[in-house]
Amino acid sequence: MAFSINNLVDDLIIECPITYKRLTITPLRLKTESHLEYQLLDEAVEKGLVTVEEASEQGSVPQMKVTNKSKQFVFIPDGSMLVGGKQNRVVNLSLMLNAKSETIIPVSCIEGGRWSYASKFFTPDEFCDSSLRAQMCVGTSASLQKQKQV
Repeated sequence: MAFSINNLVDDLIIECPITYKRLTITPLRLKTESHLEYQLLDEAVEKGLVTVEEASEQGSVPQMKVTNKSKQFVFIPDGSMLVGGKQNRVVNLSLMLNAKSETIIPVSCIEGGRWSYASKFFTPDEFCDSSLRAQMCVGTSASLQKQKQV
């Protein structure tokens, strides 16, 4: 089943933002019942259903590879910090990954100076500051739009 958020826009209710520490979430609810089943990245990694690693053996600072072995979608919220690999990173925008998929995702460096393996796989950690997340999202969206036009 293909999923696109564009199909849901008219059916969304935007609720008041909720803030806890450095994370602010704006709840989006459907006016109708949804049968979309998904799990969060940290839950899926903990269960061994998802792995996050360097995009290649050499590594690539702005990219990481996520392998979803589960039968469900996996949601990765923007601002998720990922610890491990050759350098700790932060996810640039929220992503919903297909079941049984391998996806290259856009990330940014949050650890200068290190470029050697701390571990092969990354593990989800806390969230980065919301103002930094907003700046990264704007830059990433502009970059993705530019790639789309080429």
